[in-house]
Amino acid sequence: MSKLSGTFATLAVCAALPAATMVAAPAQAAGTHRMTLMSRAYTCDRQPINYMKFRFPAVPTAEITSDGHTAVARIDMLDGARNAQYTVRVIPAPHAALGCLPGDPSIATGALSTDGFGNGSSTVQLSVAPGTTGVWVAVDLPQPHSQSPAEFYSSDFVAAV
Repeated sequence: MSKLSGTFATLAVCAALPAATMVAAPAQAAGTHRMTLMSRAYTCDRQPINYMKFRFPAVPTAEITSDGHTAVARIDMLDGARNAQYTVRVIPAPHAALGCLPGDPSIATGALSTDGFGNGSSTVQLSVAPGTTGVWVAVDLPQPHSQSPAEFYSSDFVAAV
C-alpha cells in the first residue's frame, strides 16, 4: 500500500466514525430522559428548599419517556429502606408554587414498595396537559407522626415532554 492510499484509508475510517455515531444516536427513543434522583427537596415550582439538605443511602433512578400526550416515569430504587412504601409523584412543569402533594390535581401519584433488601421499582403515568413543557419526579418516604418525610429524592432537572 502506498503512503497516499494509506492516508486515504485513514481519512475514510475517521470520516466514517462520526457518521456511524450520528446514525447510532437516534436508537434511544425520542423523549427519553434518564436521571439519578438526588437528596434534594423542591417546592412545586422547582425552587430549592435549602434548609432540607440531607444524604440518604438509597440510589433511586428514573427514566422518563413521553410521546407528547403521556409522560411515563419508571423509578428504580436500590438500597432504600427495607420493606418500605415510598410515595412517587410526577409533577408537570411549569407548575404553581402550591398544590403538588399526592392526590392534588395534575399530579400523578404512585407507590414504590421495597423488598427486604431495600430494592423496588414503580411506574407512574401522567397525561400531559396543554402548556406543559416538562415533568420532574419526587420520591418521599413518609414518616409516622410528622409532616416531614423520613427520606426525599428529586430529579435534578425537568425532563422535556
